[in-house]
Amino acid sequence: MKLLYKINFVAVVLTLIISCSKGDNENNGGETDSTPRIKTLTTATETRTFTYDGDGKILTETSTKGNKATYTYSANQLRIVHTMNGIFNIEYVCTLNADGNILNSISLANPQSNIEYTYNPDKTIETETFTTGSTPFKNIYYWKNGDLDSIRAHRLSGEWFGTIAFTYYSGTAGKYNDYSFGRTFYGAKRNNIVKSRHEKTPGTFVLHYDYDYTYDTDGKVITKKTTDINGVISFENYTY
Repeated sequence: MKLLYKINFVAVVLTLIISCSKGDNENNGGETDSTPRIKTLTTATETRTFTYDGDGKILTETSTKGNKATYTYSANQLRIVHTMNGIFNIEYVCTLNADGNILNSISLANPQSNIEYTYNPDKTIETETFTTGSTPFKNIYYWKNGDLDSIRAHRLSGEWFGTIAFTYYSGTAGKYNDYSFGRTFYGAKRNNIVKSRHEKTPGTFVLHYDYDYTYDTDGKVITKKTTDINGVISFENYTY
């Protein structure tokens, strides 16, 4: 579900940005909620189509580039299978807690790939720990007023090596959030719509993104405009 550019600590996010079903008045993971689910996402290079179950949890994500992800749920498990042009690529087996949120994710193609999650009492994600690989590390999530303020990455030795910070448009609760794509298994959603994202690692490496949105008459986001640190603009268009 994760948040990845030049630096591998951006593995989630949001995977969380996006990315998981719950009660509308309870900010809990793993239950149904009233966030409108997006059916198609179109960019300059592809269209992705999403299907959901009756509780709004994602079932499939299919790209015109040939990629497909299939999500299968059982009592305490989620299996995610990725294919390319119909050929098996990779499978993840995720253990779920009583709230329907992922506790750990293991790649069957590489058993050494393991990610573990913890959650706060309000069911927002607290930590994401990559326990395997050449440089195991932990993402720590900091929340403020119901929104994700920042994600800070540390090697398991304690050394800091990256931060992602967010700002938000106030008063936009329920219009577009982490549940818009039905990925309700990473804890409680953020309240408001992301306005900017700033990434910093040791040294001079910096990424920055500003986001602008247009809405339909029902208040649903139909276009997301992204402007990067170099002024390059891209768009995502949504249908429901």
